[in-house]
Amino acid sequence: MKDLFSKARARVAAVVFLTAIALGMLQLTPVRADTTTVTFVVGAGALTVDNAETSVTLGNVSHSVAGSTVSGSVGNITVSDLRNLTLGWAVTGSTTDFTHSNGTDKVLKAGATITQASTLVSGTGINSGGFVGGTATGVGGVIATAVAVTGITGSNTATFAPDMSILVPTGTPTGTYTGTFTTTVV
Repeated sequence: MKDLFSKARARVAAVVFLTAIALGMLQLTPVRADTTTVTFVVGAGALTVDNAETSVTLGNVSHSVAGSTVSGSVGNITVSDLRNLTLGWAVTGSTTDFTHSNGTDKVLKAGATITQASTLVSGTGINSGGFVGGTATGVGGVIATAVAVTGITGSNTATFAPDMSILVPTGTPTGTYTGTFTTTVV
């Protein structure tokens, strides 16, 4: 029996010894760690305007004693404000004179008017009542502010479809007239 206890003691001693060595080795070989600083920048987005139509035809008019008015939609205009600010924005429009296909005769830009109702075709990030349309008449070709947006929260988009009316004076030669309408957002 003495031999049995001796063997058991030897086994326990061996286990304790091996455990001590294992623990000692873990302490002798430390875990190594290092850190890396991670940095990123969230940049401000842009304020952009996009006229969906590259060309529109407003229609036909006939001569009248008091002059005529031709009108129609200039198509969808989309403003994207990805600056993540609450500043709002405004859209202005300007036009060139409308030149006859003969290159000589003109319908003056001062007779142009743009009208935008206070309704959106679509929009995101604009609070109720924040989209304000209006009517602006051309003075020297600048049709002035036709749309203003306030009450926004961060990034937003708005698509709207203004109408343009052009006064065609009495005596204007018949034919096709072409001009350029420019939309600017500020």
